[in-house]
Amino acid sequence: MAVKAKNSHLGIYIPHTAATDLTGGTPFDLGNGLCGLPPTDIASGDTDSVQVQNIIEADHVAVVGAINDAVWWDSDGDPYNGTAGTGAATTVQADGDFKMGSLSEAATATDATCKIWLNRVSSNEIEISNSTAVTGERGIYVNNEYTNAAGGVHKGIQVDVAYNPATAGYGTTIGLAGKVTLTTGKTWSGGQALLFGVQGQLNLTGTVNHAQALFAAVRGVLTETATFVCTAFEFIDGMYIDSLLTTDISGAGIANLLHLANHGNGTTRSTIDNAIYIRGIAVTNLFNFKVADQASGFVSPAGGKFHGGTMKQLSVLIDEVQYYMLASTAPTSS
Repeated sequence: MAVKAKNSHLGIYIPHTAATDLTGGTPFDLGNGLCGLPPTDIASGDTDSVQVQNIIEADHVAVVGAINDAVWWDSDGDPYNGTAGTGAATTVQADGDFKMGSLSEAATATDATCKIWLNRVSSNEIEISNSTAVTGERGIYVNNEYTNAAGGVHKGIQVDVAYNPATAGYGTTIGLAGKVTLTTGKTWSGGQALLFGVQGQLNLTGTVNHAQALFAAVRGVLTETATFVCTAFEFIDGMYIDSLLTTDISGAGIANLLHLANHGNGTTRSTIDNAIYIRGIAVTNLFNFKVADQASGFVSPAGGKFHGGTMKQLSVLIDEVQYYMLASTAPTSS
């Protein structure tokens, strides 16, 4: 196979025992967020040197990139003026199979090769990779103590993202994203099984003496800081929860879109006034159920009429006993 990438300047190498056959001059995923470049073929089980730092020159797909842009390896990419599907470097993350580093020189769409600073994090990102199984390990730890009694807003971490779309409907922007993956082939069958994409924790240990104090472990706020023009939209939500699961998990446990609990310490718990508290006068409906496309669900027709109104029944479980809440359209008679 033709060489896809080669050292360009003062390479730094480490010994590596190949888990599979490696082709000299073809980048590979070294693991733990690193890209490796073997200068020669390495047979599975053999140990040899692979480059992990400094500049390499690699086949390049027909995309542009500025100096220090992040670069990925597309294993079936089409190198410019090369053989289609044989692999090339790209600045399009969605096309990449693994991260390579960042461009050390700008690249045009007609460059057959590009210069890459191997495993260098681009200036517009922070990348931290940990793989050691250590109890209570942290990727990032921020410890702040605020003593300002005059007020103000204190933030442990602040993320500001400006969305400047080049065209209408251009992609998705997320201010802060949390993701936890249960790795394919791994089974969790013991111990305390908790996986959270994002967790907010409010730790109350001091004294509260303020009639307008508002505490929340997680807060979502919709704001306007300038003139906001709204001509059409589908949803604007203070909180959006969606399940993209397609596997049928019914019967294996209890699956919920929203789970509210008041566990306390297991034996003692505080009395919570309301499970849900709604405040504000400009709310049209308490609920809006879109269930017309469901073959079955918690809403079903109910027999009879209430003053001429059509009845529906909503399925409710209380201590595992089936109950129904009745709902009616507007009465047509008294």
